[in-house]
Amino acid sequence: MPADKIKGVVDFARRNGVLVGRSGGGRHLGSTIVLSPPLVITRAEIDRVVAVLDKAIAEMGGLLGAS
Repeated sequence: MPADKIKGVVDFARRNGVLVGRSGGGRHLGSTIVLSPPLVITRAEIDRVVAVLDKAIAEMGGLLGAS
């Protein structure tokens, strides 16, 4: 997945209160979204992260499937 599409997902998540990052691992890892949850996290917090990322991916629509 191109870096600009990953950036769109990361930016959407951040605007919606979920801090995620992109891997800086070069060509092979540049399409990776990095999650670093705290050691203690509730099910509700996990559900929120998943919901925001799901919405971010949906907002990108068919763009995520195209390379």
